[in-house]
Amino acid sequence: MALERLSIDDTLAEYLDGLEAIPAHIAARYEDLDDHPNAQMMTHPDVGRLLALLVRLTGGAVIEIGTFVGISAAWMASALPDGGRVDTLEISGEHADLAERWFADIGLSDRISVHRGPAAAGMERLPERSYDLCYIDADKPGYAGYLDRAARLVRHGGAI
Repeated sequence: MALERLSIDDTLAEYLDGLEAIPAHIAARYEDLDDHPNAQMMTHPDVGRLLALLVRLTGGAVIEIGTFVGISAAWMASALPDGGRVDTLEISGEHADLAERWFADIGLSDRISVHRGPAAAGMERLPERSYDLCYIDADKPGYAGYLDRAARLVRHGGAI
């Protein structure tokens, strides 16, 4: 379910698949959570590849709004330079626990910090202009507010 791709041309699909392999720990995560009731919310590999590219292009500090099970954070962490970090905000304690356990299991706890609670409040506590990239993937009605806050958190020349 989570790995199903929207209908695209076979040549384009082959090209996308050839850009960057799905890291083994992420492929295993997709498989382990295939029967999760919200599996369709997991970041698709095509989006994960794009996120990894954006991290490589923008720098080493990422803020993510909406962790869910941690797949997008892991994609981004895989592209971080030495000393880089991902701060991810998650309102659900259950999802935060699930993601944190997985990050520890795969050795990414030193690169990814899960901040629990409502993202809007969490974003207010973070230092201004300290991120190179902001990925917003949370409750859709909150996007406008997240964008306003992200504009304060992301350095000039960064990407949201």
